[in-house]
Amino acid sequence: MRVYLHSRTWFVYFIMVIAILMSIRHPVLILIGLESGLLWWKILGRKLRIAHIFAALFLLGALAVANPLTSSNGATILFYLNGRAFTAEALAYGLLFGAVLVVTLLWCVILSELMTTDRWLNVCGRRFRKTGLVLTMVFRFFPLFTKQWHRIREGQEALEGGSPVGLKATFRMTKRELLCMLTWSLEHGFVTADAMLARGYGAAKRTFFNRETYKAASIGVAIALLAAFTAVITLAIRGGMEAEIYPYVRIHMDGVMDIIGFAAFFLLCHIPMISGKVLREERRMRS
Repeated sequence: MRVYLHSRTWFVYFIMVIAILMSIRHPVLILIGLESGLLWWKILGRKLRIAHIFAALFLLGALAVANPLTSSNGATILFYLNGRAFTAEALAYGLLFGAVLVVTLLWCVILSELMTTDRWLNVCGRRFRKTGLVLTMVFRFFPLFTKQWHRIREGQEALEGGSPVGLKATFRMTKRELLCMLTWSLEHGFVTADAMLARGYGAAKRTFFNRETYKAASIGVAIALLAAFTAVITLAIRGGMEAEIYPYVRIHMDGVMDIIGFAAFFLLCHIPMISGKVLREERRMRS
């Protein structure tokens, strides 16, 4: 099977984007990562619900408030709380760290959507066959676990004549559901192990079969991703895209180095979205 982008190209793409977001904490990079992440969210056909926005704002606000309560670094004191200085720099650092965490979690969700079990197996390849098998089994277990939980809950509600009323009844039903899930998980694990033994797993050295082949487009995209990533890292090492929080908030957004760095990261995030073949391939895989 010839694919437009190889699985390892996808894996390198996500590692590069997430590594930059976590290592270079600049507001412009975070905004670019948020914009490209939301664009991927729309391309994958997922809807942005109010619960997602509320969870992101809650996490952002909690970290923004928690950091000044635990750290008094910074020169701009807003007020004192129980003898501890509440500084604007600590608040800004909490907001910045919270934004990085929210955007990184968004990209991790996109990674879990685009990196299917087949792609994880192809990434691990011949060198890490056992790791690839464990990853595919874990990723497969989560949707099975959720689906089985809903089935058990529907059965319990049918037996009880509806949803539980009160804290005690809810606790009792949840305990029964957990016991049912534990029994199902153990039984499912034994069935999977017996099936693997029946197919000869562990009897001898196993071969690796990969239907993906590299194409010129995949190699070209990988080179473009590596060039953009190298440009961002090089400019960051040379002092570009700096965001100083302590002792004063100083965000550098001027100069040719910063503009090139932002453009390179924007290109890095959007390279796979540029080609219509990539988008058609993803829609075909989900159809």
